[in-house]
Amino acid sequence: MARAALKRPDIDSRIDETVPHLKARIADVIHLHVLQSLALSQLQIELSRRMCEMGDDARAVAELDVAAQQLQDAAVVLQQIMRELGVPADVTATAARQPWPLPDINPPVRPTAMKSEIA
Repeated sequence: MARAALKRPDIDSRIDETVPHLKARIADVIHLHVLQSLALSQLQIELSRRMCEMGDDARAVAELDVAAQQLQDAAVVLQQIMRELGVPADVTATAARQPWPLPDINPPVRPTAMKSEIA
């Protein structure tokens, strides 16, 4: 019963109207400024790979530089969204640090015994 007394229909209705608008705005920003940057980066990386295969290393490096900038721009937008959502500063600072190196997912190959060695 105490919980029902705390509800305020006027505030609840404004929140209910604001949340979908906020979600739509976040989705628009992510689509326009993050997902498109990621897609463009993928295309530039593929173009760079093909340029390397053709021996055009200088242009390949230039394309990788553009892709790196696109990825950085996408990260900045996501960090801004996190700040605007009220994510604590220590979390956004952690997100801005350089990523840890990826672990080697390919375990070393163990030599296998031949059938003649087993018998």
